[in-house]
Amino acid sequence: TQFTEGFNTNGQRISNLLSPGYALLGIGMDYKPNAKFTAFISPATARMVIVTDKTLFGGSEDPDLRVFGVKNGNTSELEAGGYIRVMYTTELAKNITFMTRGDVFANYLRNPQNMDVNWETLWTFKVNDWFAATFNTLLIYDDDTDLPKKNSEGVAYSGPVTQFKQTLGIGLTLKL
Repeated sequence: TQFTEGFNTNGQRISNLLSPGYALLGIGMDYKPNAKFTAFISPATARMVIVTDKTLFGGSEDPDLRVFGVKNGNTSELEAGGYIRVMYTTELAKNITFMTRGDVFANYLRNPQNMDVNWETLWTFKVNDWFAATFNTLLIYDDDTDLPKKNSEGVAYSGPVTQFKQTLGIGLTLKL
């Protein structure tokens, strides 16, 4: 779920508060063989996609235009599909923790073969009693999110792409 504005390289706003926003409700099974691993499988999941900022549609009158899967003129889209979440966490060394989580959602109602994928990793390093560092990566693929692309001849167009983000955080730890 988006909490702040996002901009493309041209300075144009491409996301905003709850644009997109996601809510999931599913019936399934959570498998936890130990404290480090969990897998949740839900073949019956309702997912609500919310786009509260109608300016993201760019003033287009095209009724078939979709932004984050929401049809032009609407602020939400209800999807029904299957959902899987797998998470693994482990302490690699005394002061190093690793977590990885993968989510996959397939919308049964529209293009079920085009699955939405989110994969996150988080490395946490406790340097000493005062300092800590984190390294986070996030990979996202959503067939409903069109971003600028270029074909082999260099002609610009829009389409789904894999997005990747990485963040390095260094912090001061203080116990009260």
